Amino acid sequence: MALGLFGGVAWVVSGLTGSLAAAEQCESALGQTRIALAATRIDEARAAHDQAATTCPADHSAQLETLAGEIEQAEISMQCAGVEAEAAALLGQAQPQRAQRLLDEQAPRCGSRNEYRNLTNQVDVRIRRAERAMMEAWQALQRSELDAAEAALARAERIDAGVVGTDAVKSALAQARQAALELPIPTEMPPALLLPPEAVQTPPASVPSPMERAPPSMGRVPPSAPEPSISGTRSEMQRQITGLLRGGEEDLARRNYRGAITKAETALLLDPGNRDASGLKRRAEAAEQEALRDIEIR
Repeated sequence: MALGLFGGVAWVVSGLTGSLAAAEQCESALGQTRIALAATRIDEARAAHDQAATTCPADHSAQLETLAGEIEQAEISMQCAGVEAEAAALLGQAQPQRAQRLLDEQAPRCGSRNEYRNLTNQVDVRIRRAERAMMEAWQALQRSELDAAEAALARAERIDAGVVGTDAVKSALAQARQAALELPIPTEMPPALLLPPEAVQTPPASVPSPMERAPPSMGRVPPSAPEPSISGTRSEMQRQITGLLRGGEEDLARRNYRGAITKAETALLLDPGNRDASGLKRRAEAAEQEALRDIEIR
């Protein structure tokens, strides 16, 4: 009987010892999870949390659930920080459109972050500046101000290396410069016709005066130089407008309302009566206002 009593006590002591060891393991795993989270070592935090989930009793479920949420948020923040760094690098390389596409893809995950919103605004401003510079290049081409058009094009490319219409403007510029080089040059007046009046002798009546004779070297007087044709430029400008409208529709589909509005406004500067551009602007503005109202309600 004494032996049985001793065995029962030993069993109880063994159970208590095991429980204490499990509790210690649980608290240790929870502590390791918190330390790894503070150091943003996500993989280590997740492994420690998994260990805690297997050793901690049921009354620790609330702590485990809270830590799991913190791990998920930390992982999202780390991923978003990486996306933001990549987008900032693209912006520094004059590639704001690529940065915009990258940010748009991560909008559902990272859109609530202040860093993400600030970077998105910077990208939008850069794209708008490039598009306006390109529009200035087209307008200068229409006025046959080739140097001004080239300067505006260079400015647009410095802001956005992938700005829509670059190749079209370069082609139109090359054509305009070639046309300027091929314009006919009027023949200079011969020196004999530029003599002072007192040096001109009145010839006999039967001999025509020098002023009445056409000098052998003169030939036919060339016609006035024609104005360079801008039909090719207008065609390229129409392609530019089509590209802007296509990009604006894509922005609207991605809920980049400000980008869609900017592209519509740029198209309207090139073609003030364009109905498609006006319609795109109205739809983008209405969608932007609706999105702002949803944010205010929440």
